[in-house]
Amino acid sequence: MKIPKEYLLLALVFAVSVLMRWYFISQNSVFFFFDQSRDAYVSRQIFEQGDIKIQGPSASGTQDTVYHGVLYYYVIGALYKIGQGNPAFVAHALSFFFSLSVVPLYFLSRDIFSSKRAAFLAVLLFCFSFESVLTNTWLSNPALAFPAIIVFFYCVYQVFFLSKTKWIPVLAIALGASHQSLVSTLFLWGVIVTSVFYAQNYSRTQKKGVQIFTVKHVVIFLLLYTAVISTMIVSQLLLMKNGIFTLEKLSAATSQHESSSLESSFEIMKAFIQKAGTSLYPTLPVLSFLCIGVIMLRFKMYSHSTKWFFLQWILSPLFLLIFHSRNSQHILVGLEIPLYLLFGHFLALLLRKKNGFIVCALFLFLFVFSNFSQLQKIRSTKRSDLWIERGALLSDQLKLIDRTYELAEGQPFSISSVTNPYLYNTTWAYLYDWYGKKKYGYVPVWYGNEQAGIFGEELLVRVEAPLSSHFNIKEPDPGVFDWMRKEIDDKIKPLKGEPKQKHDFGTIEMTYFGERE
Repeated sequence: MKIPKEYLLLALVFAVSVLMRWYFISQNSVFFFFDQSRDAYVSRQIFEQGDIKIQGPSASGTQDTVYHGVLYYYVIGALYKIGQGNPAFVAHALSFFFSLSVVPLYFLSRDIFSSKRAAFLAVLLFCFSFESVLTNTWLSNPALAFPAIIVFFYCVYQVFFLSKTKWIPVLAIALGASHQSLVSTLFLWGVIVTSVFYAQNYSRTQKKGVQIFTVKHVVIFLLLYTAVISTMIVSQLLLMKNGIFTLEKLSAATSQHESSSLESSFEIMKAFIQKAGTSLYPTLPVLSFLCIGVIMLRFKMYSHSTKWFFLQWILSPLFLLIFHSRNSQHILVGLEIPLYLLFGHFLALLLRKKNGFIVCALFLFLFVFSNFSQLQKIRSTKRSDLWIERGALLSDQLKLIDRTYELAEGQPFSISSVTNPYLYNTTWAYLYDWYGKKKYGYVPVWYGNEQAGIFGEELLVRVEAPLSSHFNIKEPDPGVFDWMRKEIDDKIKPLKGEPKQKHDFGTIEMTYFGERE
């Protein structure tokens, strides 16, 4: 059977997407600190110990009163099982899976603009986008929302704008999967409401006043959606039963981060502008805004349904941000995608013009160059707005661990650490247990505060005094302050004297106390 050329080209674009993401995290260039080590530790318990989970990571800014869904833990738990605990393997596997987003993106663009050329250009932009590459290689639950949101909007267009009700089950699953991955994507319900309103009042494929959903459709949608988010419902009900989750506590937790209406509006506007400036040409923001300006000028030429669809997508985060503006960067994950669809169509129209190929090729070249340059910058500086800690990756951490074993010369040694969160040794307990034990056959002991109740508490044995070879690890800012560093120094120096050696791995500082100079 002959495979259509269209599908072969799409497969080639998929391969390019995979290669871009694999390159970015090659040589263990994976961000891995507390959140990632906690998730690795918890998710591995599912498949390695048979410890069934129904609760995902705590939602930031809710003081542990609200939790994300557990779907992320099951996905990465299976990958950690296959990869024998290796975070880099999990990041590579997820990037491969996320690259499949080119499929719904391609067909969505083709359906909206009736142009294969525009669709291929849109997915090419996705392939080389630094925003998408960064999100697709990020070991964090919001990253899993990325493909779910793309599938969700594909289904929204099929169901409400093309009246293809066969996509309703997929729509329900995609909506639930988005919430499982990132609870703040509850704002997508706003898209459902406005889409129903559009379909009932403006859609040319529907007779006015005729329900797009039959009772059967509604029942199927609600049953599937409820099934997908069922673990989240049970988790929150149990938290409510134990008095942990109440509206009063949630309100108190979120209000701690709230600002005035004017400040919130400014922060929201700032987040959207920053997203717009980096989505197309991150190193050339002026060119980004010029291109967005051209897209806006052309926007009025689109059909009513196309304008409605894109405005819904681009403005959808406002359904939540106007009530709670914190973590706007996470809420805007994937918002570059509608820009790529619109810009891809703009480039396709350019190709019809005289000398349009040259202009289009220039735009594409600058796009690839700008985004690749931004990725290189992140790789070299090891800094990103998505990451909390600055200047260190898994590659640096493994080099640090290798150095501790080298200095210990095969003998027992102890470690202490200054971390974010403070006094939580989860990251280093996990890395020594996974990497150090496998490579060197043993792990150090832990000299520091009691780790009972903290993730990874049993991975390292705690001792009351540092051993003859002792290493103190200090993680980078933010979250690690000078007084924290001084506190651990004041505790160790009376027992061990001045350190014999100091080493920097990225921005992680390691000091060695022992016999060897």
